Amino acid sequence: MKDAIIVGGLIVAAWALQQLGFLNASGAVRQAVDSMRGADQARALAELRASVPVVPDLGAGELRELYIAAERDTGVPWRLLRAVAMRESNEDPQAINFERDGVGGRDSIGLMQVLCPQPLVAVRGWCGDRPCQGGCDRLFFDPAYNIGAGADILADTLRRGGFPRGIAMYNAASAKSAPPTGPFPNQDYVNDVINNFRALGGDVDELRRRYGDGVL
Repeated sequence: MKDAIIVGGLIVAAWALQQLGFLNASGAVRQAVDSMRGADQARALAELRASVPVVPDLGAGELRELYIAAERDTGVPWRLLRAVAMRESNEDPQAINFERDGVGGRDSIGLMQVLCPQPLVAVRGWCGDRPCQGGCDRLFFDPAYNIGAGADILADTLRRGGFPRGIAMYNAASAKSAPPTGPFPNQDYVNDVINNFRALGGDVDELRRRYGDGVL
């Protein structure tokens, strides 16, 4: 209620300025709403960051074991999982990419920058048989849980989109309409992941043989 009153006051003030010739009406209203929305975003981000659980520092060996465990579960090569995490979060379990508008929003969280709420994690019920609404944001800060969810999503995008389109789809759903080998709307992202994969000793030709062009 308080926010609505503030927005109303801003709009009235904008209208007054418009009458005096300082602003045009549509621009003034838009500026007023954008100002309020920015304040809401800043407040929500501060609240989210304050609620982030403390994640113990994991060494490279411990993280590698988590990637390998996810490969056992999903079949996605652990080097590719790590290559994605390197690009998405620089392997930071507490990384947050805050995406929110005036109505609602989604936060990209953790090592694999899993979105919450995440429509694709229903692949194996990450937001189904496990608590999501009001809970998955904290769960996704757990490295093992986050890598597992990200691996499921990547397995699904690779199955549907093939290689390298499946990598592009992991980062941007709009890439599903691109040709199987690109170019993609997020081509730089795909290039970075593939370069990371190569640097980790991964075999790109094997990915092409395994995933082909997908089933789209």
